Amino acid sequence: MIKKAIDIIKRSLLDEVSNLFLLTPVFVALGIHIYFKYFFKSFFIQPIYICIVFAYLSAICRKKHYLNLINIAIFLFTLGFSLIQIEAISKHSLAISERKVEAYVEGRVKQVKQKTNSTSIIVNLNQESIQDIPNSPLIGIKNVSVKITSKSEIPQVNDEIYLKAILNPPTPPAMKGAYNFARASYFDEIGATGYAISRLYFINKNPQTSPLQKVKNKIKTDTKKYSSNNDNYTLINSFMLGEKKSITKKAKDLFRHSGISHLLSISGLHIYLIFGFIFYFFRYLFSISETITLNINIKKIAAFISIISTLLYIILIGFPLPAIRSFIMIFIVLLGILFDRRAISMRSIAIAATVILLIYPESLISVSFQMSFAAVTALVAFYEFIKNNNKLRSKGAKRYILGIITTSIIATLATSPISIYHFQNLTPYGVITNLLVIPLVSFILMPSIILSYILIPFKLSFITLSLSDKVMSIIMDIANYITNLEHSYIIVAKQSELSFTIFILGGLFACLFKEKIRIIGIIMLFTSLLLSFIHTDKPDIIISPFADIIAIRRSDNKLTFSSTRKHSFTSNIIAHINGQTEILPFSENNLIKCNNHKCYYTKNNISIDIESLKGKRYAQQIYIKNDVVETKAIK
Repeated sequence: MIKKAIDIIKRSLLDEVSNLFLLTPVFVALGIHIYFKYFFKSFFIQPIYICIVFAYLSAICRKKHYLNLINIAIFLFTLGFSLIQIEAISKHSLAISERKVEAYVEGRVKQVKQKTNSTSIIVNLNQESIQDIPNSPLIGIKNVSVKITSKSEIPQVNDEIYLKAILNPPTPPAMKGAYNFARASYFDEIGATGYAISRLYFINKNPQTSPLQKVKNKIKTDTKKYSSNNDNYTLINSFMLGEKKSITKKAKDLFRHSGISHLLSISGLHIYLIFGFIFYFFRYLFSISETITLNINIKKIAAFISIISTLLYIILIGFPLPAIRSFIMIFIVLLGILFDRRAISMRSIAIAATVILLIYPESLISVSFQMSFAAVTALVAFYEFIKNNNKLRSKGAKRYILGIITTSIIATLATSPISIYHFQNLTPYGVITNLLVIPLVSFILMPSIILSYILIPFKLSFITLSLSDKVMSIIMDIANYITNLEHSYIIVAKQSELSFTIFILGGLFACLFKEKIRIIGIIMLFTSLLLSFIHTDKPDIIISPFADIIAIRRSDNKLTFSSTRKHSFTSNIIAHINGQTEILPFSENNLIKCNNHKCYYTKNNISIDIESLKGKRYAQQIYIKNDVVETKAIK
């Protein structure tokens, strides 16, 4: 039986041998994932030696197909593991250990993040000054993030400043499955976060505004001038300059609840639209001249102009990592055009994913990376399937309309499980919203934004920016209408890691392979769907880092909280992971009894003093099973 199964696997692999290259980024990603899950911040020299050995074995065993496949798989796995551990260890990421410490902050402004009602700055600390302060908690810390007071003048990048602040260490996850701010801060080399308790003072102002900043200021001025309201201004500004932090809460909520929040982050869609518009514009422009068309390859020239223009856009918006990843993907497409290869194919996607993971191995845990490649891979697989089935093809206007509809549906189906896993929300009308909004963004908003860059120096930007404002108003009206529909935004319990892993593997098998392995992939996708309804990890008590919030499960599986502040960020995270929207108080938990100023949680004849749960640095999850109490620390 086992021998027969092995033979079937061998035959299936032989049938798919031409597609095995597509697994290159998968094995690299697997090595990165294992490091993050089990060995983060550790360093082992052995994987580097193993990587070198199997690279050599892969080179000398090329004729032994099965053995060589194993050699290559181990090489790629250890390569991913080695790269991410080198990247992690190379970071200068010390962090303060105590909470709510008062500290003197002095250094150079590295980044300014302006929101609607507040401004935060990232300061690269001047360690020479910090070390002169006795017992400073910031000795050895590279960067801190501080929210400045409203009375402070907003600094510019590279200004030298000082202030006093209350600082905390970067926050570990509130519970298992929650976002890990501490890990994100580690890779950003931020060792403390907090808020200023004094005005910001300047040591040395950057005397000259850089040419790039002057361009940004001019764009902001014109955008504000021709925007009909602040919501539209902040949204258009985010598209033009990538300043997502300034978007109003109202606009963020409408986009999130209607299923189009992906538009707020400058990533794949925006970069592809800019590249595509400029490419087809110049290709059409050159094609008008018969002389140019006959003497030069207008397709390659248009591609070259497009990639340079896209690079300038990324420079303008400040090199956000999602945009850089998308640019690498576009660059791979450009190489395909320049060398007369198929521009967009599974092979080019695999190359792009591999290159990104080799350069930025930490990208694997980024939601934008996961969603971008899920959408692109699913779309390419779908259209390759259509291409090979003549009966499913269509022509003319029908082809265009069906193309928009199927693209929105496929992209939504591919990315929704990822969104649900990370954000615990479901937008049932998201497909409809995208069907209405994406054409507006693709064919009117982004082209008008691109033309605005050209028209601003000639003082003609009112033409395109006014049009952008009208389009944004229509998008806001659509988002508002969808949001007000019943069940437009549903909080769901976080699916298990097993379910999510099966979904990823099933999606890869279904998209990358054919025949029998594709069927296995489809079965895995359905299995993942069934498992997603089973929420198995249900701790009885959840203690957030430093016990800011304690959540205790009652008999109906709903959580009750030690603090019911309406806008408690931590409480909302824990509640959403549990699949609930309301923040219920301890007084509504029938398993909590209080007497003599002490409260006890009782289950299965085991009583726990709630006061004894406080003071833990890391999140704790407590499980009471029969007569056993199990505690797990979440780091």
